[in-house]
Amino acid sequence: IFDLEIFISNLIAWLLSVIFAFITNKLIVFKSKELDIKVIAKEITSFFAARIFSLLLDMVILYIAVDLMQMNDLIIKLISNIIVIIINYLFSKIFIFKSKK
Repeated sequence: IFDLEIFISNLIAWLLSVIFAFITNKLIVFKSKELDIKVIAKEITSFFAARIFSLLLDMVILYIAVDLMQMNDLIIKLISNIIVIIINYLFSKIFIFKSKK
Protein backbone atom coordinates (compact mmCIF):
# COMPACT_ATOMS: atom_id res chain seq x y z
CA ILE A 1 0.00 0.00 0.00
CA PHE A 2 2.73 2.47 0.97
CA ASP A 3 5.33 1.19 -1.53
CA LEU A 4 8.08 0.87 1.07
CA GLU A 5 11.20 -1.29 1.03
CA ILE A 6 10.61 -4.66 2.68
CA PHE A 7 13.06 -3.95 5.52
CA ILE A 8 11.43 -0.61 6.29
CA SER A 9 8.00 -2.26 6.21
CA ASN A 10 9.22 -5.03 8.47
CA LEU A 11 10.74 -2.55 10.93
CA ILE A 12 7.50 -0.55 11.08
CA ALA A 13 5.49 -3.75 11.59
CA TRP A 14 7.86 -4.85 14.38
CA LEU A 15 7.66 -1.46 16.11
CA LEU A 16 3.88 -1.35 15.93
CA SER A 17 3.58 -4.93 17.19
CA VAL A 18 5.91 -4.25 20.14
CA ILE A 19 3.98 -1.08 21.04
CA PHE A 20 0.71 -3.04 20.86
CA ALA A 21 2.25 -5.86 22.93
CA PHE A 22 3.48 -3.37 25.54
CA ILE A 23 0.03 -1.83 25.96
CA THR A 24 -1.80 -5.15 26.13
CA ASN A 25 0.79 -6.70 28.46
CA LYS A 26 0.78 -3.67 30.76
CA LEU A 27 -2.97 -3.25 30.99
CA ILE A 28 -4.47 -6.71 30.41
CA VAL A 29 -1.91 -9.44 31.05
CA PHE A 30 -0.02 -8.03 34.04
CA LYS A 31 -2.59 -5.41 35.09
CA SER A 32 0.05 -2.79 35.81
CA LYS A 33 -1.87 0.27 36.99
CA GLU A 34 1.25 2.39 37.49
CA LEU A 35 0.84 5.72 35.67
CA ASP A 36 3.94 7.56 36.94
CA ILE A 37 5.87 8.72 33.86
CA LYS A 38 9.20 7.50 35.28
CA VAL A 39 7.79 4.02 35.88
CA ILE A 40 6.19 3.90 32.43
CA ALA A 41 9.46 5.06 30.83
CA LYS A 42 11.35 2.31 32.70
CA GLU A 43 8.74 -0.29 31.75
CA ILE A 44 8.72 0.60 28.05
CA THR A 45 12.53 0.81 27.87
CA SER A 46 12.85 -2.58 29.56
CA PHE A 47 10.09 -4.01 27.39
CA PHE A 48 11.76 -2.89 24.15
CA ALA A 49 15.17 -4.13 25.35
CA ALA A 50 13.69 -7.55 26.16
CA ARG A 51 11.96 -7.68 22.77
CA ILE A 52 15.18 -6.75 20.97
CA PHE A 53 16.99 -9.49 22.91
CA SER A 54 14.34 -12.06 21.97
CA LEU A 55 14.44 -10.91 18.33
CA LEU A 56 18.20 -11.43 18.28
CA LEU A 57 17.80 -14.81 19.99
CA ASP A 58 15.25 -15.80 17.34
CA MET A 59 17.66 -14.80 14.58
CA VAL A 60 20.54 -16.73 16.18
CA ILE A 61 18.40 -19.85 16.57
CA LEU A 62 17.32 -19.62 12.93
CA TYR A 63 20.85 -19.00 11.70
CA ILE A 64 22.36 -21.91 13.62
CA ALA A 65 19.59 -24.43 13.01
CA VAL A 66 18.57 -23.54 9.46
CA ASP A 67 21.69 -22.07 7.85
CA LEU A 68 24.41 -24.03 9.61
CA MET A 69 22.67 -27.29 10.52
CA GLN A 70 20.33 -27.39 7.48
CA MET A 71 17.25 -28.20 9.59
CA ASN A 72 13.66 -27.63 8.42
CA ASP A 73 12.99 -23.89 8.52
CA LEU A 74 9.28 -24.13 9.39
CA ILE A 75 9.82 -26.53 12.28
CA ILE A 76 12.73 -24.47 13.63
CA LYS A 77 10.72 -21.24 13.33
CA LEU A 78 7.88 -22.86 15.28
CA ILE A 79 10.29 -24.04 18.00
CA SER A 80 11.99 -20.65 18.05
CA ASN A 81 8.65 -18.85 18.38
CA ILE A 82 7.72 -21.03 21.37
CA ILE A 83 11.06 -20.24 23.04
CA VAL A 84 10.67 -16.52 22.31
CA ILE A 85 7.11 -16.42 23.65
CA ILE A 86 8.21 -18.09 26.90
CA ILE A 87 11.21 -15.78 27.28
CA ASN A 88 9.12 -12.67 26.55
CA TYR A 89 6.55 -13.73 29.15
CA LEU A 90 9.20 -14.44 31.78
CA PHE A 91 11.00 -11.14 31.16
CA SER A 92 7.71 -9.27 31.45
CA LYS A 93 6.59 -11.12 34.58
CA ILE A 94 9.90 -11.13 36.44
CA PHE A 95 11.61 -7.90 35.39
CA ILE A 96 9.30 -5.47 33.61
CA PHE A 97 5.84 -5.59 35.20
CA LYS A 98 6.81 -7.10 38.54
CA SER A 99 4.34 -6.38 41.29
CA LYS A 100 5.40 -4.29 44.27
CA LYS A 101 3.98 -6.83 46.77
